[in-house]
Amino acid sequence: LLARGEIMYQGDAQEAMTYFSAEGFPCPQYTNPADHIFMKILNDQGAMTPEAKEAASARVDKLLNKYKTSDRCKQILRNSVASGPGVAHDDVHATASLFVQLQVLFSRAKSN
Repeated sequence: LLARGEIMYQGDAQEAMTYFSAEGFPCPQYTNPADHIFMKILNDQGAMTPEAKEAASARVDKLLNKYKTSDRCKQILRNSVASGPGVAHDDVHATASLFVQLQVLFSRAKSN
């Protein structure tokens, strides 16, 4: 789940509401969890005054910082730089020719 282009939550969808409840944002009964996350946590629709908008922004900042300092984030970062199977960036020397790039773009546009 992203906010302002940064990861706010990464994990199982079933555990998201438990996570946000533990952070002080419980989902009300009979409320769609996705609506609750997007409309109350990420973009507080009830925030009309400048103070309420500032508080909503502070909530997002708190959740972003919480994830950045979490063990889960640190583990993912360690895994992302660890060597292993895949394509090494220094092994990639070729790019598609202009003709191939245009062919792909036109075929996409044609199917739209």
